[in-house]
Amino acid sequence: LPARWLNVYDNDGPGPDTGISPLEALDRLDYVAGVVRFKHLELLPGLRRPIADVVSMAAAAFTPLERVTRYSSVGYVGNGGSGAGMHIDLHPNLFVHLAGEKRFTVAGFPDARSQYRLILDRASGRSEGVPEFDRIAVFDLQPGDALYVPPFTFHQVENKQDRTISAACSWSTPS
Repeated sequence: LPARWLNVYDNDGPGPDTGISPLEALDRLDYVAGVVRFKHLELLPGLRRPIADVVSMAAAAFTPLERVTRYSSVGYVGNGGSGAGMHIDLHPNLFVHLAGEKRFTVAGFPDARSQYRLILDRASGRSEGVPEFDRIAVFDLQPGDALYVPPFTFHQVENKQDRTISAACSWSTPS
């Protein structure tokens, strides 16, 4: 993998660490709580066709009236106590859990204006911490589970114990 396709996030670190090999990054998970993110899995030989097929089926089910203009995928390997804080993605996302236990929390508001206002506040740096959401759903994912996350949906991910492995396939449409 090219180095630019790898991010290493330590729970207590300042941000993504680059410049280490994938094997070094995975070895670090034995003693540092964090997540290793492998980007662009869809470009690796042997994964191109399966990922394209997954995106095609998911897009047909969740965005059936729109054509896919591009897609990407990311692999995540984490350990207990690591994860990703509350955030949004700008695109449809099919999250597939492969190993370990993971808690996935999805949150939002019943009205689009409140959701949009919080997104704008976060983007401009006016909002910090975890807001008081009106709707929260918690999913404890086991190997083989998948979860669709619509664009602009607030979500956070927590790895339970031991090593976890997941993949996310996302796609863009004209809208």
